[in-house]
Amino acid sequence: MRNYVSIATTLIVTLVFGWNAAYAADSADQQAIMKIEREWGDAFKTLDKSVFEKYLSEDIAMTDENGKFIQGRAAYIDGLMKGPKMVDYTMSDVLITVHGSTAIVTGKFVAKDADGSMDSTRFTDTFMKGPDGWKAIASQETKTQ
Repeated sequence: MRNYVSIATTLIVTLVFGWNAAYAADSADQQAIMKIEREWGDAFKTLDKSVFEKYLSEDIAMTDENGKFIQGRAAYIDGLMKGPKMVDYTMSDVLITVHGSTAIVTGKFVAKDADGSMDSTRFTDTFMKGPDGWKAIASQETKTQ
């Protein structure tokens, strides 16, 4: 019995400390992209155009949760300014994979509008690293339950 407790304790410690080590080992690029994703989410709440202008490429391609295709940063920002006011959001299940100067981010985004309605989507964002840092070049959302 003591052997099983010892093995279980070792497994738990390994999982906990291994996860923390893996989290701490995220690359600088992954950390930078996660920061952008958080600022992007916060900008949905504040409708801060400067954040979108800073992190979205001029020619970003976006497919929203309703299947509407939006081409270009200006059209993307214009659509956001006309949409419902978001008051809160959570992001979860975020996975950032970097391949050289390209990165793919997947995750779940749940938004609460001012009227209390909740929207849940899975997203995929594609980033490219250039001379002025990481910029989102494509984004796709799918409604979830």
